[in-house]
Amino acid sequence: EVDKAASRLWLVDVAGGKAKELKCPEADVRYLAAEWLDARSFVVFTGKWASGFVEEGTEKAWRVRAAGQDVAEWSALKLPPPNEARATRRPPVVIREAKDQALVYPSGNEVVLVVEVESGKELAKIEPAELVGPGPMGGFIVARPQPEDTGTIELAAFGADLKVAWRRKLSELRDGIARKIGKTPVEVVFNETSTSHLPPKGEEGWVGVTLIFSDVGWKDGIPGYYAKLDAKTGEVLAAVRSEGLSGRPSSTAGAVWSVLAPDPKAKLPVRLESLRTEDGKTVASVPLPVEKEAVHGYAFDPAGKQFAVT
Repeated sequence: EVDKAASRLWLVDVAGGKAKELKCPEADVRYLAAEWLDARSFVVFTGKWASGFVEEGTEKAWRVRAAGQDVAEWSALKLPPPNEARATRRPPVVIREAKDQALVYPSGNEVVLVVEVESGKELAKIEPAELVGPGPMGGFIVARPQPEDTGTIELAAFGADLKVAWRRKLSELRDGIARKIGKTPVEVVFNETSTSHLPPKGEEGWVGVTLIFSDVGWKDGIPGYYAKLDAKTGEVLAAVRSEGLSGRPSSTAGAVWSVLAPDPKAKLPVRLESLRTEDGKTVASVPLPVEKEAVHGYAFDPAGKQFAVT
């Protein structure tokens, strides 16, 4: 479920469909997040499970090497522990373009760490900050108070070299979104960044970011904005608004894909919908025969060719 640790971890052979459950060497753990490091190994965050909760201070990071469909080698990584409450919503980002592979993840209270995977060496500590997700130039995006201590929240994109590529105040993003959708800035309301994603293969020059009004539950449908930002400057290139359910809105070929909440006034059910980034108009709509509380998540495949809904 959204915001919940997972009780099982599977390795799936995509070509044949064969699946094997992977077991952590430690007993009574829950899985917080996972991310591929390369073609044969991935990192997994875990925490000890007791009395229905992940015990604070038990979080760990592991490297799992898939030595074959029936063999998985686990090794504990000497990294500062991830934050259990944030790691489920803010999965780690891998920096692959650096000389030594690095992992970006939430740790502690509003801390984003960049750490070398093999050595555990801390390369950067951004505090206070919230990890948003992958960013342009092989890096990542965080939301943070402006370093100038102006009381303003900004998005900051860090490249693979850990230098700031661009910074954009949330108010600047609000103004840019308003211009793109033909509204006044006061009509554009959001209070939190959700996720980010990179373009699918064949597209480049932008990064997608979702900004939401989070003072309602996901299952009720969260009003939000999806914005395509210029990879080099962070300027808003296109934007659409919708009321989505839990998942990761993504775009490809000029359209945003999302699972939308029911609209009783328009008599619209839960539906998978693609919205044209140029003007926000519906390109296609497919009703899903489920209640809104039954949608646990959704995402594009990396190539932007298939859409999965849970």
